[in-house]
Amino acid sequence: MDWKEVCPGRFERPLDSVEVFLHRLAAQWAPLRREHWAVNVSAKLEFGPSLENHQMLLRDAWKSVRFHHPDAACTIEDDRKVYCTPSEEELESWMASTLIVKENTSAEDLAASIGPSPTPVLYLIPSKENLSVVQVLIHLSHVYLDGTGAFYLLQSICKAVAEPTTVIFGTESQNLAPSRDEAAGFQPNLEDFKVAKALIEGYNANLPSAGLPVEQSNMAPKGTYREAISRSPEETFSIEQSCKAASLSVTVAIHAVIIVAMQQLSLSSTTQRRYTSWGAFDVRPYIQPGYQRFNESPVSVYAAGLPITLAPSTFSEYATNLQKFYKQSLSPLRGVLPAYIRQFTTALDETPPLTDRPPATDPMLSKVVWG
Repeated sequence: MDWKEVCPGRFERPLDSVEVFLHRLAAQWAPLRREHWAVNVSAKLEFGPSLENHQMLLRDAWKSVRFHHPDAACTIEDDRKVYCTPSEEELESWMASTLIVKENTSAEDLAASIGPSPTPVLYLIPSKENLSVVQVLIHLSHVYLDGTGAFYLLQSICKAVAEPTTVIFGTESQNLAPSRDEAAGFQPNLEDFKVAKALIEGYNANLPSAGLPVEQSNMAPKGTYREAISRSPEETFSIEQSCKAASLSVTVAIHAVIIVAMQQLSLSSTTQRRYTSWGAFDVRPYIQPGYQRFNESPVSVYAAGLPITLAPSTFSEYATNLQKFYKQSLSPLRGVLPAYIRQFTTALDETPPLTDRPPATDPMLSKVVWG
């Protein structure tokens, strides 16, 4: 394990390659009170008539989550992750600062208004119309978890509400999750760094990517904004069946459609540009024996990214290439992935301050990557 008890009750481990990158990225936006890739996950919880005092149930659940997943209470100091076993007073102080009740708002409005937080925070938003309903919002830095972990964390809270247990702090350090590089055995050698350098050079050579037209502006970044498109169960089933008939995952189909739509909306002068971006991969299937109990650890970054560039084409060809991209095995890349992100981090450290950079004109498209 990469966790070490450096003095009684204080545990530390170095940030791994992907955590260092995310920590550096977050720090760049700190002067603007924003965070690129901050994570927000919300749900509406409805309590049965036999369950009263919903806020106390959620409070106890949040405390239970800290015991079973103590990474939720870690802090980042320089390039180290730190956990301290709390006294009763310290535990109550942590609860008071990380579990916050907000009235007269919604998860969407709250996510748009809150700034970066040094530790994960659970917001409770009681409903005025229905006293049995509470909306929850978990807000935290990407350095703590990935998208899959966010849903695992929400699931952990719900389970702790449904199946309450009494926890006694003092032994929870055994539940601290190993880093991605430790759990998956990501250790680069010199050859891996050469391969990673070639990947980055290929990525840079195909920039700027095809993208959507945006206005250049000095406007400061705003808060998180979400747009949703809902489909009926019948429409969803039809989409799934069509993808299955074409031997495509829904993830690939959505990604390919986004690229085609972007082409149709782009400026005529940019239609021949290559689509250059990157895709995210879940590393959990590659966790080594001995670390399997952390496979569903919610507060951990068990993800990896790889670059992709595609020439202008059709939906069918995009989908074929994306299918190969997402289905590739990461096993041969165990050393390349940390080498790649380390070199990417070095490049990030060398970029000029945000205020000195020209505005982006080719935004990176969001995509569904966990299906």
